Amino acid sequence: MTMKHVFTFTTAVLLLVMLSIGAAQTFGGTTSVKKHKTKAKTVATAPKATKPEAPKDTAVKKENKVLVVYYFMTTYRCHSCHYIEENTRKALDESFANEFKSGRMVFKMINIEEPANAHFVQEYKLYTKSVVLSATLGDKETKWKNLDKVWQLIGNDNGFKNYITSEVKAYLGE
Repeated sequence: MTMKHVFTFTTAVLLLVMLSIGAAQTFGGTTSVKKHKTKAKTVATAPKATKPEAPKDTAVKKENKVLVVYYFMTTYRCHSCHYIEENTRKALDESFANEFKSGRMVFKMINIEEPANAHFVQEYKLYTKSVVLSATLGDKETKWKNLDKVWQLIGNDNGFKNYITSEVKAYLGE
């Protein structure tokens, strides 16, 4: 075997192992990978009936429209998962500070491996860690969208930021 064949074979085996681990984590299987706890700044767990708090600002309170930006995660978090969280937060903080301050928008991290949060998997048809926008009016969700392109934009900081920002603007514009 030449070095090129050895390198190609090794790369293929590593890719297969990584995909197996990812599939097992995503679909609830077991692996020999040790799970690490995250040091996330804000991890929200919410029972099924929990809705976003009403905004404090009275002008916004009359409409009671809130955009919830969820980051759904699991206990085990890889480099890409951290990238999605950090860059989603960064895009939101840079572009929507006023919306957060007024209560018009909230960001919630939800660990879907916790039993109280398992319902989100069916409700939002989750198959991996995801960013989901949920527009609410009063205590009713009016629509939601899974921002599934975040995985394609990992490593493209400007593209990622533009994607998050444009999708959020579209939801806030209604």
